[in-house]
Amino acid sequence: MNLDLYTQYFFFGVIDLMQGISLYLLWRREKQPHLLLWGLGFGVSALGFLLVNLRHTPLAPLSVIIASGTLVTLGMALLHAGQCAVLRRPDLQGRIRDALRWSWPFALTVIQPLAMWLARSDADRVVQVHSAMLGLVAAFGLAALARGRDQAKELDKFGRSRRDPIIFWALLIVLMVTRVVLAQNFTELFLVFEQLIYNVLALQVLGMVAAHVGLFAAFMNMHTAALNAELRSRSTALENSLEQLRWISETDALTDLANRRKFNETLAAEWARAMRRGQPLALLMIDIDHFKLYNDHYGHPQGDRCLERVARVLSSSAQRPGDLAARYGGEEFALILPDTDSAGAERLAQKILDAVRAQRIPHAATPLPEGIVTLSIGVASQRPGKLARPRESDASVKQGAGSPSAAVTDMERFIKFADAALYDAKHQGRNRLAVAL
Repeated sequence: MNLDLYTQYFFFGVIDLMQGISLYLLWRREKQPHLLLWGLGFGVSALGFLLVNLRHTPLAPLSVIIASGTLVTLGMALLHAGQCAVLRRPDLQGRIRDALRWSWPFALTVIQPLAMWLARSDADRVVQVHSAMLGLVAAFGLAALARGRDQAKELDKFGRSRRDPIIFWALLIVLMVTRVVLAQNFTELFLVFEQLIYNVLALQVLGMVAAHVGLFAAFMNMHTAALNAELRSRSTALENSLEQLRWISETDALTDLANRRKFNETLAAEWARAMRRGQPLALLMIDIDHFKLYNDHYGHPQGDRCLERVARVLSSSAQRPGDLAARYGGEEFALILPDTDSAGAERLAQKILDAVRAQRIPHAATPLPEGIVTLSIGVASQRPGKLARPRESDASVKQGAGSPSAAVTDMERFIKFADAALYDAKHQGRNRLAVAL
């Protein structure tokens, strides 16, 4: 491959221009600052390469050479700034001026014109200055990625895509170092190793194309990885919000027990499960004795504290995974106990009565002699499908058995049995339990 300087620069310029336009169009759609910086970087670099072709003479004027080299360096500095923006902004919404502040290579674009002008008497020295500046920009690019190792949480989202720019920044450094070495004694080396120098120059052309196209591909890969990470983050946040909303919709705000809606859903699910497996299901209906008198005497804020203390006792009593303690309404609570027979439910109800008495919550307004907060509990335990029913004609029983409406009717009757047992406990003097027969 034997391309003259003008053809090489035109080729590089067209490649960078297409890449810059692609990134600009992507920025128009997504409005991410790093995309604009990368688009400007490739665009400015393309302008620098194409500027040489405006004066297609055997020897381009020094001013054109300085302007071209400075624009190429400025373009690479913008690419570095875009990389800093995407690496350091976890929300991908950083301002452009923040990225510019991070990009120290912009100082090189100020120094380079002066350095090239001072070296104007030696063409090889001008090439060395320009190559050294580009090599330093590439070194800054590597340094930004190396510093990122301390930002593990922020960089995990890039995965392997973070390694891609390292390859092409390193390639660019190797190319620039080679150019500096060759320019040091180019004439002498060319006379001795003419064919080798041609091969090296050809490899440099291919290397420059690979570096620019590779950086474009690596940056796009990083952008995609960052967007995917942002999408995962927002999906996780949405799932957490939905879970929180679900918890709020199913939880009583005062006691943190399940609310009436959650109680209904859970009882229906456990009823269906118990019916399939032929297991018993127990239900405790619990009421705080003379709670209205408690509120009238101590006030509603203190009444709320009383409800919270009783709720903690019930919550600690529902220890198995399937057990559910719920606030049924006002001062009334309920406890669903899957796979629990009447004897087991009665034992647990007695433990709850004893635990609340042990709290020794003062209740000066109660007519009961203890003078403390007590409970009345109704206990019901049945095997779904074997609940006693009113007499019906054989035809209607045969038609309705096992139907969803029959199951709902049985479940409602089950709740009424527990309610009736609770009424019996109150009627017998409160501070006790009663079992539905």
